[in-house]
Amino acid sequence: MATGLKYLRLYLHDDAGERRAIGHLSAFGDMLRISFDDSYITDRDRPTLSLQYVGATESDTQAILRSSKDRRLVSNDG
Repeated sequence: MATGLKYLRLYLHDDAGERRAIGHLSAFGDMLRISFDDSYITDRDRPTLSLQYVGATESDTQAILRSSKDRRLVSNDG
């Protein structure tokens, strides 16, 4: 069985109804990963996708959003 890399682009809508790209969800076999665009990470007024991605400080939040191994962003248990 062939396993391919799949991507899904992620968008959020603001209060005015404008669509904003914030990152992507990728899947490879049983591994799922959410990755955020740098423009979303560095925006202090970013819309909140989930409270699990919010840290105690802005630098903590950016560290979560940039992480390549945080369990909140990566799942390999199917």
